[in-house]
Amino acid sequence: AHQWMAYNVSILVPSMIEHKSFDDLKDSILFYEAYLPSPNLIKEEFQLYQRKWLNEALEDRPDNAIDAYVRCNGTFFPKIKVLLQIYATLPMTTTTGERSFSTLKLVKIYLRSTMSENRLNGLAMMYVHPMINIDIEQVIDKFSKRKNRKLDFVA
Repeated sequence: AHQWMAYNVSILVPSMIEHKSFDDLKDSILFYEAYLPSPNLIKEEFQLYQRKWLNEALEDRPDNAIDAYVRCNGTFFPKIKVLLQIYATLPMTTTTGERSFSTLKLVKIYLRSTMSENRLNGLAMMYVHPMINIDIEQVIDKFSKRKNRKLDFVA
């Protein structure tokens, strides 16, 4: 249901707003009504928002949810801003969540069940983002300076 509602909210991205009407947005407004600050008068807010973007050249309009959210004036368009925030933060697939949990399973094996959350997060981030270069010497220096260990890591 969220995917379809997110698709409906996508009409608020200014590059896609040209031939759309408020009716295209109604289902999403009802679905996300609990998150909207006083959902009354949203039709008028949508019409003003649409008119604002239709007065700008197509190449000057944001073409994705993040840019639309950043350029949306929350004072004039509070409900539109909330809908854009929802649209920008909803995952389009469940892959992201599934990948996170499968990574945690790989990282937190039985022998590491006592690992602190901070360390587990660090290992998970390293696994998910393998393209980030890590300076091993810097890691060793930081580790050796933290507290006394039974083993001497630096001679």
